[in-house]
Amino acid sequence: MGIFTRKAEPDAEAPAWLPTVDMATARPVIFALANARGANDAENEAAIARFVGLSERPSTEHLFRLAGNGASHDPDSLEQLLNRPWAWLAAAMRRAGLAGDHHLVLAGLFWACYWTSDLLPRNKNLGTLEELGLCPIAPSLKAEILALGLASADKVPADFVVARNQGGQLLAGSLALTAPALLGR
Repeated sequence: MGIFTRKAEPDAEAPAWLPTVDMATARPVIFALANARGANDAENEAAIARFVGLSERPSTEHLFRLAGNGASHDPDSLEQLLNRPWAWLAAAMRRAGLAGDHHLVLAGLFWACYWTSDLLPRNKNLGTLEELGLCPIAPSLKAEILALGLASADKVPADFVVARNQGGQLLAGSLALTAPALLGR
């Protein structure tokens, strides 16, 4: 063995990815997503793109390369990478709840419900989902998002307005009643 050749050491496991959340940036994005029903397609696509970007989700090309190379070699599994937007949302909701910003937490809960119940069923085409950079929410993240949202719903009046558009408004009490059915699947 030469003097510059070292015996290979087993790779140390890389630390798990932790979402980086800047609340000043997160807040307008989460509220834009929560008000998606009242926005046009371009506004919704821009809000989703900002959401996905803030979550540090790898590009589609990078994900395909990982899948082709066997994602098991990567410290994050492919599923974890795909769910980064939802992990980021849960982290933002957690921080907002700790800061007493229950409106933001409820907006995040509503976005997760709206995605799961309305948008996902209309966009089941894998290409469309990948174009958006979003996937169905992993069950563990659904449970966390739901728990965070319900905890915040308990801290505001039932008639607290979570989101509104030209069709009306969504109240915290109504969201707390319907969210378990939408995310508890």
